[in-house]
Amino acid sequence: MTNRNGSKNQTYINLTLTRPGDVVISYADGLIKAIGLVAAPCRERSKPHEFGSAGDSWSDTGWEVLIDWEVLAKPIRPKDHLELIAPLLPSKNSPLQATGNGNQGCYLASISDELGNLLLSLANGVNPFFADDIE
Repeated sequence: MTNRNGSKNQTYINLTLTRPGDVVISYADGLIKAIGLVAAPCRERSKPHEFGSAGDSWSDTGWEVLIDWEVLAKPIRPKDHLELIAPLLPSKNSPLQATGNGNQGCYLASISDELGNLLLSLANGVNPFFADDIE
């Protein structure tokens, strides 16, 4: 599947690489607000009507990944932990810039186990019992 202009985006292709049980970390507005587990294999779907004109530049079909989310009571601000996070960011298709700002073109990044474990540890540090809910 390609963008309307015919190009491919690895961070969209990553949706097809997910498997049930994979951990997904949600980052928006400068914060990690939720962490979830992939609940079912990725599947091709028609664009939801609810997207309205917001999805006009997208293809009529795309991929859907169902995720069971655990919303963090206390979100994590990656910029507060940049000295730990930055060295572990992927060199290509990174979800964050070295400054801690999000990469707007990144939809679903693949990160190392080391970075994933660090982020889970940070979340668990300020959200007691969080790890029990996500495993």
